[in-house]
Amino acid sequence: MNHAATAFSRLVWTFSLGLLVLLCGCFGPSTNSIPEIAIAAIAATWYPPTLPVSSGLTFWLDASNASTSGNSVIAWNDSGPNALHMPMDTGAPTRVAGQLNGLPVIRFPDDPAVVGLRRSSGSPFGNTFSFFSVFRIGSSSQSRSLLSAGTGCFSVPGNLTIYVDAARKLVVDKMSDGNIFVGNAQIPTNVITSAIIISNSGGGTADWSLSGTQDGTTAQAAPFTLTPTIFVGTGCNTGTSNFAGDIAEIIMYSRVISSSERMSLECYAQARYGVSISHSCP
Repeated sequence: MNHAATAFSRLVWTFSLGLLVLLCGCFGPSTNSIPEIAIAAIAATWYPPTLPVSSGLTFWLDASNASTSGNSVIAWNDSGPNALHMPMDTGAPTRVAGQLNGLPVIRFPDDPAVVGLRRSSGSPFGNTFSFFSVFRIGSSSQSRSLLSAGTGCFSVPGNLTIYVDAARKLVVDKMSDGNIFVGNAQIPTNVITSAIIISNSGGGTADWSLSGTQDGTTAQAAPFTLTPTIFVGTGCNTGTSNFAGDIAEIIMYSRVISSSERMSLECYAQARYGVSISHSCP
C-alpha cells in the first residue's frame, strides 16, 4: 500500500469537504437539504484504493468515501460504476476515524432510532452475485443486517437480506421464504472480520467464507424477488434488525468470483484493514 498516496488523498478529501461546507452550507440535518451536485463533488475528491478484483463490480461502499455533517453520515457514496449513493433513512450512523490501520468505519449503534441507509431505486443486484464485506459486530444479541435488496421487511417473501443473526452466525435470508443458509462458525464480537458470499443461480449453489476460512456451501433455493430498493445497516424500518457495530466496506459483484479472486479479496482485507486471514498472502 502506498501510504504517502493514502495520506495525500485524505488531505484532499478534508480540504474539499471543508471548502464545500464554507461555500454552500449544504449540510443540514436531513438528506433533503443536500444538493446532489454537492454529494457528487465530494465523491469526486476521494481517491479509491486499487481493488484486486474489479470485473463485474456493481456496488462499492468504502467508509473513507461518505458525506457527513459533523460525524453523522448523511450519504454513503457508492465508489462503483453505478453511483448508487446511499442516503440516511430516518437516523444517521456515524463515521469514526482512525479505527482500522488508520482508516475510518461507519458505526451503527445498538439503537432502534438509527435504521441505517436506504436507496429506493437503482438496485443492480441479481440472483448471481458475489458479496464481500469487512465489519466488526458489537456485543448486541439482536440480528444485525448488513445489506438488503427489496422492500427490506421480514414479512415480504423472496427479498434478499444478508445479516448476522442473534447467535452471531452469517445468514442469507429470503425473508419469509426461509433461509438460503445459516453459517456454522460464530463470528467473534469486537473483532474485525471479512465475509465473502457467492450466489451462483446458474449452478444452483451458494457458498461463503469468514476471514479466509470456508464456512459452508449449500444448494441454493429458488431465486430472490429483488426490487430496486437497497438497505445498508438495516433490513426494515422497525428497528429490530439494525446493524450494531462497524462496517468498513461492502462490495457486490454481478458474477461468481473465482477461488483465486476470493483469496485476493481476503488478502486485500488483511493488508488494508488488518483482518487476520487464515491463509497466507503474498
